[in-house]
Parts: sequence; structure tokens; C-alpha cells
Amino acid sequence: MKRGTRTAGEIARLALLREEFPGGCWAAEYRFCSERRWRFDFASPVWLIAIEIEGGSRQGGRHNRHAGFVADMEKYNRATVLGWRLLRFIPRDFDNGAAIPLVSELLEDQDK
Repeated sequence: MKRGTRTAGEIARLALLREEFPGGCWAAEYRFCSERRWRFDFASPVWLIAIEIEGGSRQGGRHNRHAGFVADMEKYNRATVLGWRLLRFIPRDFDNGAAIPLVSELLEDQDK
């Protein structure tokens, strides 16, 4: 997601997370690391759950090029060390509802 501007899809995804999982205080573009400018596309700081929407998977986008891939690994590894649990999706997974059961499953595991 570009910082400062949200698409209709991004707004809808945030609204869906807030509706499906109201206790999570979901935020878009959540900055999780004070030493870096890293942000999660969506995050619940209450549950330490992060969601990244990986765009450009078919077009050779930034996440698929070597430098972008390595930068994402650094970001995701730091998030894990800080206690975050990360789910990665492509836009379609979120839009067709496939993401919601995985978030639910992650929350169920948390309660055990």
C-alpha cells in the first residue's frame, strides 16, 4: 500500500477486519518497529497479528525482485523476533474471503 492514500479495496479490507475481529484494534499502515520505517499493511497491536498484502506477484513487482525480496525478509524476520505473527496474502485471497478463516485460526491458537 502506498502511504497516505488508500484504495477502495484497502478501505474495504480494513473494514472487514474490524467487523470480523472487533477486539483487535486493527490499523492500516501500522508502524511496528521504532528503529526502522517498516509498516504492516494491516495490524492488530492488541493481538500482535500482522497482515501483508503482497502485490505484483504476477508482474515482477518490488516484492519479487531480489532487493525487495531480501528487504521483505529482513522486515518479516524482525517482526517475528519482536513477537508478531505474520500472515501474507495476495489481494484476491483477501477479497474472496480466504484470508478470514486463517486469521480466525490464528486467533484460536492464541487462546490455547
